Amino acid sequence: MNNIWDRVNDWKFWALANGQEQFYRLLLENNIHSTNGLVYDRAEPYLSLSIPSHRQLLQEARRLLDPPMFAEFYQDLYGKG
Repeated sequence: MNNIWDRVNDWKFWALANGQEQFYRLLLENNIHSTNGLVYDRAEPYLSLSIPSHRQLLQEARRLLDPPMFAEFYQDLYGKG
């Protein structure tokens, strides 16, 4: 499993390749912090809805992406089905 930053970067590349400039900027500018400090490691494979910046990212992504892409984004970064 990739760590969270690898997956966030994959989504940035997807956004650029698919003309999703606002979504790219959201991922680039959102102040995403680790659930256990400043650095994600293999023990922290997903973003957490208990952290305000993670919830904000999810809310904005829901607004910017169509439902199937949002579902894939949610599963990939938040680990929920």
